[in-house]
Amino acid sequence: MQNLASCNLTVTFLDTAEFLSLTLHSMSGFQYPAHLFGAYMIIFKTPNGMSSVKWSLLNLHIWSSILDVYWSTFAIPFVIFPYMAGNGIGVLSMIGLNTGFQVYFSVTIVSVLVATMVRVYEHRWYLLTRNRKLWRKFRGPLCYTNYIICITFFIPFLFFVPDQTEAIPAILKKVPCYHLYTQNVPLYVFTLNPIPPIITVAVFSIVQIGLMTLFISLTVRVLTYQARRNTTSQYTISLHRRFLYALIAQTGLPVIVVFCPLLSLFYLIPMGYHNQMITNFIFIFVSLHGFFSTVLLLLVHKPYRTATLRILKCKCRIKNTVRGSSFK
Repeated sequence: MQNLASCNLTVTFLDTAEFLSLTLHSMSGFQYPAHLFGAYMIIFKTPNGMSSVKWSLLNLHIWSSILDVYWSTFAIPFVIFPYMAGNGIGVLSMIGLNTGFQVYFSVTIVSVLVATMVRVYEHRWYLLTRNRKLWRKFRGPLCYTNYIICITFFIPFLFFVPDQTEAIPAILKKVPCYHLYTQNVPLYVFTLNPIPPIITVAVFSIVQIGLMTLFISLTVRVLTYQARRNTTSQYTISLHRRFLYALIAQTGLPVIVVFCPLLSLFYLIPMGYHNQMITNFIFIFVSLHGFFSTVLLLLVHKPYRTATLRILKCKCRIKNTVRGSSFK
């Protein structure tokens, strides 16, 4: 009775599955048009000078969009942290897809998105370096291996899902307010020990971030070498650098703004701290990743920014400069 009284006093609308569902569905109203507009700009407004990076940018944009669409429409994960429990309240749950597979797809989509970022930076360095023969032999197999790891490393945890008849009562004892968070979402317990999957995801993330940092460093090194040896015009090198910085902003800022809340999980889970409102907002922010990435795509890359201003018929002065060199 004491727990029930405490729940009635502390649980608000922000803690509920209804709030999460309503917010994510509302976000779809501006996310979907933004994703379609971003794809249109890449496909039809990429200048010839950027043709070499057109499809890698489109691939990155597609996976960013898939993450938003999956989490805000198909899955809508209502998760009870620090326990890896909860359920999906999206389309996939309506059609009866097992919650364990929804968890797997969620992790896999994020993993493939991160691997795609690595691929974009690798592709940029590959186009700039002059010593391609040796790397050409390994880049394909290594790239495919990285993607295979992305879609398989979380599969083993699907075989260790606990017996729900025993796991659900154990979680309800620890989260007595669950019945006030939702009236119609059945509880599903993915694991009673969240530390192993969290550590696995953390190791995967560290490796991928390390690879991104490596290829960014190699690209900067190549550009510095070319500038010092005068093997490429200064204007072309300047274009390469501007594109690299724009790419870092396009991929880096959404990661910082959106995925930083996920770092709180490394505190919430080991400490056993439960706050459903914080958890709801974590997933809302993560679901905005693709939108932020699209906005930055249109802002930081000059050709897309210029085309967007023209489409919007902005009266701002657009400076068009035609030079003899372009980066490829």
